[in-house]
Amino acid sequence: MTDNDDDGWMTGAQVGRLLSLAPGTLNNWRALGKGPGYVKLEGGVVRYPRAGVLAWMDVQRTGRAA
Repeated sequence: MTDNDDDGWMTGAQVGRLLSLAPGTLNNWRALGKGPGYVKLEGGVVRYPRAGVLAWMDVQRTGRAA
């Protein structure tokens, strides 16, 4: 899996880098029901669908380009 795998799944570390988040922020957001959608696999492994993360980012936009 690479950071540019548009159709793939991302780790929390990859999503954190993409969103410039401190370690642990995604964990906190999951506990609060916030942030991009994810799946929890057997063994507690968490993965984020890249397309879902990008769509979530688009919804979060508050400003508009001039």
